[in-house]
Amino acid sequence: MNRALPHVVFFSHDLEGLQACGHRSGTGVAQLIDIDGGIPEVVHLFPFASPAEVPGRKVIAFEWHLGERQPFESTPDQAISGMTVWIDTRSAPFVACCDLHLGDAQFVKHPVDLVQTGAVAFTRNMPILETTKLRAASVLCIGLGSGGSAVVDQLARAGIGRFALWDMDRLESHNVGRHLCTLRDLGRRKVFAVRDHIKAVNPAAEIKCIDKDVLQSLGPGGELDSEIAKTDCVIVGTDNNASRFAINEAAWQHRKVALYGRAFTRAAGGDVIQVIPPQTPCYACHVGTRVVEEEVSSKRDVNRVAYADTVVPIEPGLIIDIHPIANMIARLALLRLCEKLESSLKKVAEETRAPLYLWANRREGQFSKWQPMERSYDRLAIFRWYAIGVSHDKECMICGSSLES
Repeated sequence: MNRALPHVVFFSHDLEGLQACGHRSGTGVAQLIDIDGGIPEVVHLFPFASPAEVPGRKVIAFEWHLGERQPFESTPDQAISGMTVWIDTRSAPFVACCDLHLGDAQFVKHPVDLVQTGAVAFTRNMPILETTKLRAASVLCIGLGSGGSAVVDQLARAGIGRFALWDMDRLESHNVGRHLCTLRDLGRRKVFAVRDHIKAVNPAAEIKCIDKDVLQSLGPGGELDSEIAKTDCVIVGTDNNASRFAINEAAWQHRKVALYGRAFTRAAGGDVIQVIPPQTPCYACHVGTRVVEEEVSSKRDVNRVAYADTVVPIEPGLIIDIHPIANMIARLALLRLCEKLESSLKKVAEETRAPLYLWANRREGQFSKWQPMERSYDRLAIFRWYAIGVSHDKECMICGSSLES
């Protein structure tokens, strides 16, 4: 038989889970990728998953057994759905093989590739990011649009181990060009689509999904208050001041770092507001009661470029204009989480505590008088970050009464 056999992958954290579960056999889900002529090119094995938890591609059930491979008493009639995986846990590292039924052939013994996940997956990053120390770090991201999803992706790759994801929207077709997720996720709730993306990067991550309007979860003891109290850092990716004010109040009360990313009109630039209670001003001190020019999520002005689900003129390279802001938020989040650790980033963390960081994508609107990047080094220019000092508003109803004397 000259048929090319698929590459079969088992993840080490699942194998460790099988050894600890106390069962000698069970069923899981095999994900068949790049199917061609009935034989998949790659098969991913998920022993604890159900078909509903592995969306987007063809999946089949498979049997797993701990112990030595045993001969089959009969040959199933199904094609590759007759897969059985044998795992020998007596050796270290684990040894596994599977039996594939190829339709017109008998079962074939086939090796399983054990892919290291969990802490081992980030070994190459350890000298830079101390990622094993961030496995217990938690981040709450409220708003998983183009900016919020990009921040979460970077934090997952940096080794953050615990996430709470909060959003109430579905992924729509016009989101895809600027969102982390793809057409495979079209119509899905963003919290679950982003969750699956994180799991694909770091299967060992702990993720909680909250699929509801944040403004319906307010007040002391409410879900917003509870989630902020439990997290180490809050990423605010919502696109309206009502939600930001609510998050700001709860984060300040619980003394939690909160990072707010804003993209200005027509993506000409943006900023990141960093709130480190009680040292820096709160979000309300920055914006007061003014209506700031920020991303649009309603039909109040269709002539502006929106980052939310609104029909508006398209700005070429919109995702490129969003990512500098998302990158800065992710960087500041990592620095805040690393401050109390023995890390090579500790000195950088001490130097990046400004309350406001400003960025310009092009000389337009409020940035029209700025200089081109290549012509000036001593004046405001595009494509550079600027750290800006902002004073506490002593009359602020959120943080004014709690300022240190």
